[in-house]
Amino acid sequence: MKMRNFWHSDRDFSRTNILILLGFLVAFGIWIPQTQAGEIPRPVLTIHADHDAYPHSFQIGDQPSGLFYDLLQDFTTRHQISLSYRLRPLKRALEDTLSGNSGFIGIDTHTIPQGFLVSNRIISSRLYAVSARRAPLDIRSIDDLEGLQVGLMRGIPMFRERTGINIDVSYFNSTRQAVALVLAGRLDVALIQCGDTQNNALKFRAGLDNADLDRLTLHNNPILEIDSHLFLPDTPANRDIMAKFNTYLAVTRTGGQLDDILHSYDNTALGRTWLVYYSPD
Repeated sequence: MKMRNFWHSDRDFSRTNILILLGFLVAFGIWIPQTQAGEIPRPVLTIHADHDAYPHSFQIGDQPSGLFYDLLQDFTTRHQISLSYRLRPLKRALEDTLSGNSGFIGIDTHTIPQGFLVSNRIISSRLYAVSARRAPLDIRSIDDLEGLQVGLMRGIPMFRERTGINIDVSYFNSTRQAVALVLAGRLDVALIQCGDTQNNALKFRAGLDNADLDRLTLHNNPILEIDSHLFLPDTPANRDIMAKFNTYLAVTRTGGQLDDILHSYDNTALGRTWLVYYSPD
């Protein structure tokens, strides 16, 4: 009896024959689905950031947001990198970074040791003084804080040793707590990190309404400027990521997209998650 041609395409070529054919191909390594063995796994970038640094890094509910998150989302999407972005109180974010294999994005606290790669400057973070309107103060520089009781976020460097200024600093885990103590008269000044979006930052981070803002003075001169960077453990994979990130950073800065992202938080962009701005070509 004549055997049926296995490759014949007539109507009685059954599903069983198809499965048998695929079984042979897989068994002999001729065909492997790309979604299983043929797919190259993406590198993973795990980053910690300050949860209380509006507009650079913050969260709405459980959703991360801010300039740093926008940048890393766009960067990792375009370079096919998986991003794990974790918001923590600043001090804890730094501790988690140093105790594991993760990176950190945010202000240079001078606590991250050798063995980490440091990106080019992303943006400067500014600290501004907030005081109660009922007790008028003229604060234009760090020298004007001498003799005052000052509230500051844990992890932010003040360098009392460098300045030689007598500043009575109390450290807190949130801007909300420090500003509440200013309003209650238990602190003279709270220093908040808010870039160029002072009023929005104060309302968002301290949970204030317009009546609360009217009881406060937000001093216009920055007390301290601290550069922000991306810090990654020094590994061959991270060296490649860092080189790509610095190139990406240069393109977004030159093209104005970095400023566009920051200014998008000036008014009513608190509900926004992330946007794609960058085109490498």
